[in-house]
Amino acid sequence: MGEQGVGSRREVALFSTALKSLGDRPAARDVLELAADPRFAIDSTQPCMRPGCHNTCEWGGRGRPRMFCSDQCQRQYDRTRAELLRQVATLERLSNVFHELDRRKAVAELAKRRWVLARYPALGVALGESTGEDQPH
Repeated sequence: MGEQGVGSRREVALFSTALKSLGDRPAARDVLELAADPRFAIDSTQPCMRPGCHNTCEWGGRGRPRMFCSDQCQRQYDRTRAELLRQVATLERLSNVFHELDRRKAVAELAKRRWVLARYPALGVALGESTGEDQPH
C-alpha cells in the first residue's frame, strides 16, 4: 500500500496499467476484481482538505466520506474560501477603475488571491455533486 495520506500514485498507476490490459471494453466484473485486488489498494487515510492542516481523515466505507478532520476545520475552510471569493470579486470589479500603476498592483493582488483560491476548490463538485456557479457571498 502507498504512504499514509498520499494519493497512492504507484497503486493508481499500477491499476491503470492492469485496466488497460483488459482491453477497450472490459467486463464490469473484471474491473471490480481489479479494484478489489490488494496490489492496487488506495490509502484509506488522506490529509484534511484545509490548507495548513496536517491532520488526516479516514475512509469510513459508508455514507459521505469526510473531507475535513473536524467540523471546525471545515468551517474555517468555508469562511476562508468565501472571503477569498469576495476579495477576488471586488478586485475584478474595480480593476478597470485603477490608474496604470495601481492597476498593475491590483492585477498582481488578484492573481495572488486566485492562486490561493485554487487551494480551496468547491468540494461539492469534487464529490460529484452539482453546486452551481461559485458566487461571492
